[in-house]
Amino acid sequence: HAKKRIKICAISIFCFALIASGYRYLSLSYSGDGTLIYQGNEWLYQVSLGRFLQPVYWLLRGRIVAPFVTGLFATTFFFLSACLISEFLSLNHPLSIISVCAILTTNETISLSNATYLPWTDVYALSLLCICIGVYIDNRYRYGYLISPVFYMFTLALYPSYLTCGAVLLVLSFIVRLLRGERTADVWKRGIRSILSLFLGLLLYALVLNIILSIIGIHASYEYNGVGRLEEITITSFLSNLPQAYLLPVIYLFNPFDRLIIPWHQALIPAPLNLAILALLLVLAISAMRKLTKGAGATLLLLLFILPFAMNFVYLISNGIINGLMIVSFYFFYLMPFLFLEARPGTHTLPVLRGAAGALFCVYLAINVVTANRLAVKRDVEYQSTLSAVTRILEDAGNIPGYVPGVTPVQIVGYLPSSTISMVRDGFEDLNPLQGAKYTYAAAYEISTVWYVQQILGSSMVFPEEPGAWWRRVGSSIDSMPYYPEPGYMQLIDDILVIHF
Repeated sequence: HAKKRIKICAISIFCFALIASGYRYLSLSYSGDGTLIYQGNEWLYQVSLGRFLQPVYWLLRGRIVAPFVTGLFATTFFFLSACLISEFLSLNHPLSIISVCAILTTNETISLSNATYLPWTDVYALSLLCICIGVYIDNRYRYGYLISPVFYMFTLALYPSYLTCGAVLLVLSFIVRLLRGERTADVWKRGIRSILSLFLGLLLYALVLNIILSIIGIHASYEYNGVGRLEEITITSFLSNLPQAYLLPVIYLFNPFDRLIIPWHQALIPAPLNLAILALLLVLAISAMRKLTKGAGATLLLLLFILPFAMNFVYLISNGIINGLMIVSFYFFYLMPFLFLEARPGTHTLPVLRGAAGALFCVYLAINVVTANRLAVKRDVEYQSTLSAVTRILEDAGNIPGYVPGVTPVQIVGYLPSSTISMVRDGFEDLNPLQGAKYTYAAAYEISTVWYVQQILGSSMVFPEEPGAWWRRVGSSIDSMPYYPEPGYMQLIDDILVIHF
């Protein structure tokens, strides 16, 4: 079956990557964080966030973000991950293997990453591959749980949120073992070892990170996505976050009345579709329960019960932080009907059940593919309109008396997308609630405007760090300035050119 799985994965991954992300990987529609196309100066910042393997990976990929190269690496990593997942979950039916490939390459998180966070798309894919290798080793070898922590550490050092994917895949592998008739005691034994392996990975990561921070001589970042926030966790905050950590995936998937449960991101897949998939899953699970012993049935119920927590336990580690880039583990929900359909040979093979699962999954896939391409088009037209706006701004700067290009420092205040000439294009309104998609220009905020001017347009405009004393001295003058594009939006104040959005 190995050769069959590899062949199906290769064809499926290529096809899904092409139809969902091909347009994005063959265009230069950088936007927001993605306008940071040169990452050579970012390594220290990424280490402070706890992602100390990202700069190491850049040595392989290159520090310049080329969309095609990023897509090539990401697609390769997804292919390898799909092969591993299909193997350790014992997936043999082509529809089950294809569903794994579709989930990895078309889920909304990867589409959002391609649209706005392209410099990290392949990093996320590599983080997923590392967690899959760890789970594969844990499942395949008797003492694999002692080796897996190394790969769990790699995952954390690339992008910590993908550790939840490992927890979910482990739970799914235990479900498969039960459904295939493995002794309940053996499943419990393996489960305890796997949980221990995950914790060892966390401890190993903490140890290595602290050593690296000490050698470099920097502190962990306390930003919203930095590991320094771990020091802010208390027993009170942990207990208060615990219910939300469990309920958030459930509400996100199944509650049609609370679609903004995740800050900055609205769920893409309609709750009725998820509820229909859940109903099919319950039918399959109840049918499977009848063929299990009481101990196996109770263990299966326990595994299904803890699955939402496995999907989101990083919420506790991040001290209550969640966004649309941290929820890849949620999408393995769409794989579960296929696990139950084929985990016990000779059962649940009625064409109507498999056909229903396939039909519902096709709707899910279609929504993902269409949305991915709409996001790519949105970014493309915004990239073009930003060129027009910033070209005008650079021309206006050259007409300011006393401004010397490449010499006079420039201070940007405010946001280009908030200007009066900004508009949400007709037909794209429903994309605004998605993570990072609300901006109407590629130069979305102060620092991305700097990246756009310098790294995209190659302008010599100088942007110094915000001088505190200067700001306190001239702040009131800036507040009284008109906003772009009104006359006077750009003024030379105290030898610094101020651009006011």
